Amino acid sequence: GQKSSGSGSTASGLKLVRIAKLGKFLRVLSLLRALRYMRVLQQYADTFFSDMALLFLSCFRWFILTMWLTHLMGCIWFAIGRYGNTDTGLRWTDMFRDKDASVFAEYVTSFQWAMSMVTLGSMDVVCVNVSERLFNIFCFVLGLAGSSILVSALSAALVGLQFAAAEKVQRLRTLRKYLHENRVSPGMVQAVQQQVANRIRNTKRLAEGDVQLLDKLSITLRCELRFEIMGPQLTTHPLFRLLCSLNQLWCQRSLIDALNTVFLQPHDDLFLAGKGSTAAYYLDRGHMIYVQDPSTSPVDTAGVTRVDTGTWLAEADLWMDWVHMGQAKASDKDCALLAVSGESFTEACLMQPEFSSLIRGYSRVFHRRVRHPVNGEWPNDLEVVGTNWVEMVFAMDTNLRQTVSYEALDTFKRKLGIMVFG
Repeated sequence: GQKSSGSGSTASGLKLVRIAKLGKFLRVLSLLRALRYMRVLQQYADTFFSDMALLFLSCFRWFILTMWLTHLMGCIWFAIGRYGNTDTGLRWTDMFRDKDASVFAEYVTSFQWAMSMVTLGSMDVVCVNVSERLFNIFCFVLGLAGSSILVSALSAALVGLQFAAAEKVQRLRTLRKYLHENRVSPGMVQAVQQQVANRIRNTKRLAEGDVQLLDKLSITLRCELRFEIMGPQLTTHPLFRLLCSLNQLWCQRSLIDALNTVFLQPHDDLFLAGKGSTAAYYLDRGHMIYVQDPSTSPVDTAGVTRVDTGTWLAEADLWMDWVHMGQAKASDKDCALLAVSGESFTEACLMQPEFSSLIRGYSRVFHRRVRHPVNGEWPNDLEVVGTNWVEMVFAMDTNLRQTVSYEALDTFKRKLGIMVFG
């Protein structure tokens, strides 16, 4: 009987130990989860908030942390006053003994005392035993360190904002001086200053050149990163989708050098009529306006065309020396475009003989469509009649059509396999 009772108590003790360990593990897990959420929130704030909003958020975060630490210190101070060891027989809470004070009044006093420790202020509550004095010294040291860290962090943030504001003021002063020295008319001065002020206020989307840490990446990883960012836009064009399907490694390592991103603010010009083209463009975000006027374009009447997301512009730059037939500019919202340099694209194709026949065949057909317009319609930057993918493939040689057909069939089989077995 004694053995069974002893074994039963041992089992109960082991169970309690396991429960305690489980509780400790869960507390650690909850702490790690809270830290992970804080990192996610910090990353979200760094991505979407302005510098001023980040400063206010930092101040609010420090305020919450200070209040929480003050509350914790006040609770410990209250517990020491109520239940702590005393070598003098006295406690700081004895001041409430004859006043019939509530627990809330004692807590507020404790909180005020803790606040005086954090801010290195004074308080009419005094220590009356060794335990209270030791905790008081600890809180003094903690308050000194915490105040120094808080002041230095906020000062650094404010100095950074002041430098940014001073740089902005200096740039505006330089602009005004330049306009004055060149005797610009008051109306033009007002227009220039107003547009500059509006664009300074607007947050510009980051380009690859703005992120200096990308230079630390290896060439291979950086090419893969650029292809992951710009590949989905590039492969909206059937020809580039075919090339990437035939040799994705070549697209990641060589073709990616021909790609770049272009960001336009409202009413910015992408290109002007009569100017030589430097790249083909894919409109990834926003809307644009394409304008053709008889004075600058080979048209009889003026025309304005809305360019929607997903449109390719000036594709002819990839296949010939192209002169823009009209003006393209952003509408009343920001625009993001993928630019494909015709010169860099040609260099990349010369490095891959595997695609030479396909590229030459596509280029010959495109040239014929430009030289001999279908239905007599003059080509422009938005459309060269007869150059959609189906018409281009049918106009190629038989062997090239077979190459395109076989690759399309293989792609269909792969997708079908994913649908069936995925």
